[in-house]
Amino acid sequence: MKPAKNIMVFRFSAMGDVALTLISFKILLEKYPQTQINLVTRSKFSVFFENQKGISVIPVDFENYWGIFGLYNLYKHLKKLKPEIVFDLHQNIRTFILKIFFTFSGIKSYTINKSRKEKKELITQKKFALLPHTIQRYLDTFNQSTYFDNLIFDNNYRQIFDFQAKEYPEVNKFLQNFSEKKLVGIAPFAQHAGKIWPIENYKILSEKIKQNFPDSEILFFGGGKKEDDFINKKLKNAGINLIGKFTLSEEIYLISRLKLLITGDSSNMHFAAMTGIPVISIWGATHYFAGFGPVFQALDNLVEIPKSDLNCRPCSVYGNKPCKRGDYACLNWINPNMVLEKVNIYLKEASL
Repeated sequence: MKPAKNIMVFRFSAMGDVALTLISFKILLEKYPQTQINLVTRSKFSVFFENQKGISVIPVDFENYWGIFGLYNLYKHLKKLKPEIVFDLHQNIRTFILKIFFTFSGIKSYTINKSRKEKKELITQKKFALLPHTIQRYLDTFNQSTYFDNLIFDNNYRQIFDFQAKEYPEVNKFLQNFSEKKLVGIAPFAQHAGKIWPIENYKILSEKIKQNFPDSEILFFGGGKKEDDFINKKLKNAGINLIGKFTLSEEIYLISRLKLLITGDSSNMHFAAMTGIPVISIWGATHYFAGFGPVFQALDNLVEIPKSDLNCRPCSVYGNKPCKRGDYACLNWINPNMVLEKVNIYLKEASL
């Protein structure tokens, strides 16, 4: 088997899923270091792959490639990179059309198996079983080809982001103000309601952390203007609001300097886990069995209502379906002390 030296990969969204491709790429490059990976993704996601040897980002904003003629122009642009093979880790109508163009030019492609049937069985309570992690699904897509073989995600810690080749003067200046503090991050927001623990609980949790650990400081992450306004209104005195204060690259570096991050099933959960810090993740309508759990984390770091107590969980793969009960018990039954119990373990260790 002769590995391909120049491959092209499609993965356009979502933010956390794009970031996770970096882990699969690093596993591939560890075994096949001569491979050059050309990732076609949205330009705003380029930050995840800064300073990563063997990985080039081809930034694409689809506003410039409307319709089939626009995609054909994109194909002509991508073909100039002379990929030997194409891997589709996204699987939508755009990638389907692009693959047709590449096929006509004699370039073979392979497509991710998203296991929609198994995920549907999981959320309809037909079969409650742990599915492969998304990272392994990416690797299985590479394994489909004759170019790569036996790429396995073992969930052992690796250095994922490279913070050594770049300076972060603004973040380091900010951190100087808290040299004697245990920094605890909280990222309370997610894309869908089924993933968001009540904000009032985050306020109570923040107060309890500060009571138990007077030398701690709470930092809030994640979101845009709407979330920024919400934190300023609802969590004004609970901690420091960092939304919009740093670039995404700076924010990820800052997260790597925390003692831990508390979050729901969100992109920030993945970012923090990939920096190697402890992540206390709060789960509602979704479940890590669907293959989106935080990497490098102990199962004890997950906070959830067990299925034995609430058998409607999980009811959604992505948290985007309305609660059939109407009360989001999966989130509202989780009280701040359940999360605090996990937090205490790490902050006590930090005090030793």
